[in-house]
Amino acid sequence: MKKTRSTGFSGVSVSKFGYFSDYKRFDGPPPRTSNNKEYCFPDKTDDRSTHPYSYSPFFHWKSPDWKKIDNASYDDRMRQWDYDKWNAARSRLDNSSTPNRRRFEHVSPDELNRMLTEYFDKPMICTALVEGCNVGNGYPYYVFYYREQGTPK
Repeated sequence: MKKTRSTGFSGVSVSKFGYFSDYKRFDGPPPRTSNNKEYCFPDKTDDRSTHPYSYSPFFHWKSPDWKKIDNASYDDRMRQWDYDKWNAARSRLDNSSTPNRRRFEHVSPDELNRMLTEYFDKPMICTALVEGCNVGNGYPYYVFYYREQGTPK
């Protein structure tokens, strides 16, 4: 009789040599997904609850006049382009009364408009906020979709 150890999967065991002796499917609970999110890539819907360090980018919010042709900038690139401007624009958010200002999903669209306006030195309108996961370190990144104020919709 060969010795087997449990893998935690129903109906699957591994012999002492590490080979699978049975290829039945995992009969655990179905994976949790968040159906209320709009993902940037519909074929990639890895949720933060099931893939905490590699989840798919999703929209936190979109204004009704958002278009794919709007300008988009990643928060880390904006910090890299002009560190002093980034810190000045971010400091406005940090002085606000809302807690947890390090994450942009807690910031209102009006505050993001003011932050982008200060960063780019011209009136800007933030049309969408996207969050994704940097798989290199597991930290979130944010993408701001924006356009100049007065630009046709």
